[in-house]
Amino acid sequence: MAKRKTLKMNSNDIIFGAKSIISGMFRRHIEFPEMDDSYFMPMLKTCINTTVENLLEVGLPRSEIQAVHDALYEHSRDEYVKWCLSNAREYDPDLDEEDEVEDIIDSFVSLYEENEDTR
Repeated sequence: MAKRKTLKMNSNDIIFGAKSIISGMFRRHIEFPEMDDSYFMPMLKTCINTTVENLLEVGLPRSEIQAVHDALYEHSRDEYVKWCLSNAREYDPDLDEEDEVEDIIDSFVSLYEENEDTR
């Protein structure tokens, strides 16, 4: 049986690269607003989960994998907040941004968890 090769990887480089991909996904989502969150969120979650699965396969320690997952999740949430706030400001320039951010985060978490079985 072939021995699995463990690669030396820098989790910060992995995070940087994956964040770039996620930011690109959000830019594309903004360019094509007809793709609603019910399509976009599963794609986003698949991107994060596939990154995690690939890191498991190459033998990155679980603690580092968890750090990568958390960083990508937080980055995705932050990108979602920026996108939604931008849209909300267009409709209501006087909106209470603090309350709006709380609602947006709740929405993100709900949409992300709704697609719990997405891989």
